[in-house]
Amino acid sequence: MTIAEMIKKTRVDNHLTQEEYANKFGISRQTVSSWENERSIPDLQLLITICNTYNVSLDSLLNADHNYVDKIDMHEKIVRISKKILLLICIILCFYVAFYGFWKIHATNKNEAFANTVSELGFTLNNGIYVKSDVDTLYKLPNQKLPFMEFEFNLQQITAQYRNETLSCNLILNYDNHKYFFSVDYGLDATVKGWITENGKIKYNKLETNDHLTSSEHRSDIEDVLHTMVEYYNTAYNLELK
Repeated sequence: MTIAEMIKKTRVDNHLTQEEYANKFGISRQTVSSWENERSIPDLQLLITICNTYNVSLDSLLNADHNYVDKIDMHEKIVRISKKILLLICIILCFYVAFYGFWKIHATNKNEAFANTVSELGFTLNNGIYVKSDVDTLYKLPNQKLPFMEFEFNLQQITAQYRNETLSCNLILNYDNHKYFFSVDYGLDATVKGWITENGKIKYNKLETNDHLTSSEHRSDIEDVLHTMVEYYNTAYNLELK
């Protein structure tokens, strides 16, 4: 006799409706119906209670209904696996919370350090950009905020606008692979590019060595601006050269 057959037999033999049978064991009528139609099975503890109530041999019942035993084994396996998965999720969550806390402290300190450093350099925040005016040059630094779960700023660069009576140009400088790369834009399709070594030597791209800007009277002024940009860059981004 299967579990489903036993449940239906004990209910019918005792002249109980499904609802009355359900109330007897603190479950719903739909659950009893599901058991009798083999759509689900009672858990082992409830099955023991039913067997004790109607003097049914649990051993004989389990020996006769192998499917129930298989389902119980499968259920126990699922429970064990679920517990392991839950433990793993808890470990990952704890690690994430700890890592996020560490990053949050780091981000707060780095953001504040950047703001304090550029302020000490004489930059002021204007429309979301740090600016500093010096004679013919306006230097600009982005208002840096550490990206989520990152440990370095995405955009590490400094720009400048150089203006006098005869020349107007925009400069951009960033650092990569032990060199400062720069570009000087002074008109439509007129750009000079190059790099600065860590010891301060300025080199221009070969194709632009003869550009009139690099050989003009303004070359010294532009190179002074580039050296100043390097100084501000190193300080703002805490770049320690080896």
